[in-house]
Amino acid sequence: MKYLLPAILIVLISAFVGAPAKNIVLVRDGTVPVFRFWNKNTGAHFYTIDEAEKVKLETLYVHIWIYEGVAYYVYPPLATGNNGEK
Repeated sequence: MKYLLPAILIVLISAFVGAPAKNIVLVRDGTVPVFRFWNKNTGAHFYTIDEAEKVKLETLYVHIWIYEGVAYYVYPPLATGNNGEK
């Protein structure tokens, strides 16, 4: 929980200024980057931690999604079993 607040602040700052908060990003051990894309047709943003999804957007959908860089860092999701429990 103590690391969640800085991530929330970064998201809020990023949303307020309309661009990733590049100089405020906190990197902690065990975190992964969140990649930010902008849809030039709708003005929407898309975020992903999946490197393969990032590459796919950059190569196949470059006419729609513009890569804006790393928005912030988050802890990856916990692995789950077949029953969905953590």
